[in-house]
Amino acid sequence: MRSLAVLLLALPGCGIAEPDFLAFATGSVYQSTSGTVTSNGGLTAVAVWTSDSPVDGADNVWITFERVSLVRDGRETVLSNQRRTLDMLALQHGIRRQLAEGDVPPGTYDTVRIELATSGGLTHWVVANGEAHELVLAPGARPVLEFPAEYRLRPDEELELQVDFNVRLSIYEAGGVWYLDPTGFMHDPLNAGAIDGTALPAGSVISAQREGEEFASAKSGPDGYFKLTPIEAGTYDLVVTRSGSAPAFRPRVRVAPKVTTGGQHFLLAPAPPGSIQGDYLAVYSPGLTIRLVWNGSFIGFAGVDPYTGRFAFPAVPPGILEVEAWDSVGPLGKRQNILVESDFESLLQFR
Repeated sequence: MRSLAVLLLALPGCGIAEPDFLAFATGSVYQSTSGTVTSNGGLTAVAVWTSDSPVDGADNVWITFERVSLVRDGRETVLSNQRRTLDMLALQHGIRRQLAEGDVPPGTYDTVRIELATSGGLTHWVVANGEAHELVLAPGARPVLEFPAEYRLRPDEELELQVDFNVRLSIYEAGGVWYLDPTGFMHDPLNAGAIDGTALPAGSVISAQREGEEFASAKSGPDGYFKLTPIEAGTYDLVVTRSGSAPAFRPRVRVAPKVTTGGQHFLLAPAPPGSIQGDYLAVYSPGLTIRLVWNGSFIGFAGVDPYTGRFAFPAVPPGILEVEAWDSVGPLGKRQNILVESDFESLLQFR
């Protein structure tokens, strides 16, 4: 590939903030109900499930969970302390696995806490191109997901919670090292819906977003089928991407509780990709990533090598894109434009 352009981006006042984990409870109140599985003796039955989203360039992503608990006024009630290792990329299109279940005293709790394993040999790893790589906790990141909200548990009822452990936003490669920075979303399955349809070519990534923030994603199967579930009721923009194809965008797709919004079909047009090679001009940049934005929507990100400052997007759709630097807390500075053309390599520098 030939180089297309050199673009120097200055980010004034963008000191690197302390990285942290990201977790979102998409509803502020979760209420137990008189469902089919109830507890005895005045306790409340609680079950926590997990699903996942795809990640480009990975065949398997194994995550080891160690502890799930509810917190009330700083006091912890443990649902499970049994280690469980799951291939998160197997949990798409409605497939899910139970992380914990148990009976707890009724009352109002303020946090669900999910802790990842930090000891005991190889705990988290990714398989990419047939090779296994250890997932290293990103600098400053914490091996925990916490979902603050109001969890109302009434006696002899049940509460079912669904966690989307968003691997697509949680792992990245930088300088030959794969990093883990846990990110997730909490859903109430009783008040969530789904989106399904087809996206061709197979292997396209379908992302449901609001104002450029991703809330769910999936990769289409061999026949093009995909299903995003559970997803909080509301309105989403659908963004579909695949290497070698032009992205597609469908605005304001509505989702209702307990309803599957179907008929979402996409056929991506061929578009030979370009690429981006870049440098973040800082001596040491721990936990830093560069996000790629198309049409106001998030379409991918790359890790910054903390020692060299280098990053790369090997396959980028052609067009005028935006890029921005992020740490684990959020964006640093403003988005900047970059022109990408098919079969060309664009050079990019931040400082």
